[in-house]
Amino acid sequence: MRTRLLIVDDHEIVRLGERMLFSKDDSYQVCGEARNGDDAIRMVSELAPDAVILGLNMSGMNGFETATRIHLIAPSTRIIIFSAHEIPASARLAGADAFVSKSCPLEELSLTVSRVLHLRKWEEHHATRAPRDTLRSRIGAMLTSARVSGSECTISNEFTERRHETRTNFSRVVRIRPFDSCLFPEDCKTLNVSNGGLYFATPNSYYAPGLYVYVMSDLESNSPMDNALAGVVVWVEKLEDDKWGVAIRTFASTSSMLH
Repeated sequence: MRTRLLIVDDHEIVRLGERMLFSKDDSYQVCGEARNGDDAIRMVSELAPDAVILGLNMSGMNGFETATRIHLIAPSTRIIIFSAHEIPASARLAGADAFVSKSCPLEELSLTVSRVLHLRKWEEHHATRAPRDTLRSRIGAMLTSARVSGSECTISNEFTERRHETRTNFSRVVRIRPFDSCLFPEDCKTLNVSNGGLYFATPNSYYAPGLYVYVMSDLESNSPMDNALAGVVVWVEKLEDDKWGVAIRTFASTSSMLH
């Protein structure tokens, strides 16, 4: 039986390249194409593909949100993030099974799809490989485990201890945008910033440890997601005046965005 693929990307030329790539192999069938997340989710339900090749920057629902929803409605469908942005840790936390950089040879995408479908283990391919940050790898592993545990997830004491790191009092307005599109983004002032995260106060009570978010410093409504940092809520505490203190650990340094 041929493997059924759904291609999702807002660039027609990218979809064409992927379609031509897989048309060379009789073991694959491109059963559909979508240019945005809403269409992708609908087509996953209608077509039941074996794998989805998913871009990140799309109008409306982005690739991370799309991957999270596909994982919920079709957990057996493999998800391969194909993006120019080198953010494999965020892709994995969103429920993807593999990450391939668009800077890689296109053939690497085909090989990755094959390995994911047959070996069913995480795949990650960059244009150039760099040594991983050990701490960040440990954080990613813990958060992946927490996501699988669902509502029972707990944050390691390591996060509590790291709250006492040296931080900088730095007031800057940023936009916090939850992965879950049912939750509204908000603009807020940071109270403290460390190299790998930030802390702010908010009247919204929906923040909880394990909630994935984007952090953006460009507040224009039509700003691209290129400079957004993916992160996760690691601590929430009740403050005075009906506000909540929220700590977010980002998966990349905040220095380039906040300074």
